[in-house]
Amino acid sequence: MSTFKNRLLLSYIAYGVALALVAVFTINILYESNIEQQQRTDTVEKFVEQKNSFNEYTKNIEKKLFTIRDSKIFKQYLNDGSDSNIAELFSYIANTSEDIMQLRYINNHGFEKIRMDRREIDTVPILVSNDNLQNKAHRYYFKKIIELNNEEEVWYSNIDLNIEHSQIEKPVKPVLRVGIPIFVKNKKVGILIVNIYMKYFLNQISSLALYNIYIIDTDGNFIIHPQKKYNWSKY
Repeated sequence: MSTFKNRLLLSYIAYGVALALVAVFTINILYESNIEQQQRTDTVEKFVEQKNSFNEYTKNIEKKLFTIRDSKIFKQYLNDGSDSNIAELFSYIANTSEDIMQLRYINNHGFEKIRMDRREIDTVPILVSNDNLQNKAHRYYFKKIIELNNEEEVWYSNIDLNIEHSQIEKPVKPVLRVGIPIFVKNKKVGILIVNIYMKYFLNQISSLALYNIYIIDTDGNFIIHPQKKYNWSKY
């Protein structure tokens, strides 16, 4: 009888230990699941926050372009070629955001007439001399913007790499271009366009915790890939 009681007691103990282990295992699974769910939620919230922040930023870029277009200085420049204060106007606007890499007025024949350049973040934008201005009539962004017939319409490019003198600039500089058409007395005379430096924004997106981030353009080409050798696969 004593042996039977001992066996029964051992059985209860073993059963209790098994229940405790199952309970601990279940709690751990639920805990890990909750952590993973919270991490997913946090990642989505960060992405949405960055997206909203970027949308607000691009709206401000649009305002800068319209500020130039509607300014007395720019209107006078378009009417009579007076450029006494035009460089200061473009310099002032370019200095309002360190992510503005280029700010240009291009006439309807594709010739850059005014161009501010910032070579790197945290550097002062400079006015490009007339000798170094280029013709951009062949570039897709010029063709797209010059085709717009609504003076309030804003054009956005895909994110791509900056090209100078028909060569991809090295080290590579990812940019987003935003542009508007310019009219004088209902006649289209050119475009205003700004190049936004996208490196840090893309780095923020691709560094989100837990997940491998892929950014792909509308043609299926990788912009950002977890294996950096596949970044900018189009190029």
